[in-house]
Amino acid sequence: MNGKVLDVYRLYRLVIIARKGIVEVIKKKLWMTIARLLDGSLSLLRSPIMDGRILDLYRLYQLVISRIGMVEVIKRKLWREIARCLGLSLFLTNSSTTLRNKYVCKL
Repeated sequence: MNGKVLDVYRLYRLVIIARKGIVEVIKKKLWMTIARLLDGSLSLLRSPIMDGRILDLYRLYQLVISRIGMVEVIKRKLWREIARCLGLSLFLTNSSTTLRNKYVCKL
């Protein structure tokens, strides 16, 4: 019986050591991600820029929602109208496509 208890204890110690190793790997990845965020190499938190200005994501979201959502905006091809409401230049040939891509990526 003593041998079984010793085996269980050894197995328990191995599990604890493995968990500590996993936790250390997770901590290392977390700190590397935080360092990259602070360094600015991750563009996830950067505000998108259109027409030389920072795109107001909240206003873009509100304009899309006021037109019954993204699916309806795509069906009715209202991205150009939304771009006009945001004050973006309509002379850019791809402003509608760019605005749609920014909406899909960021929101």
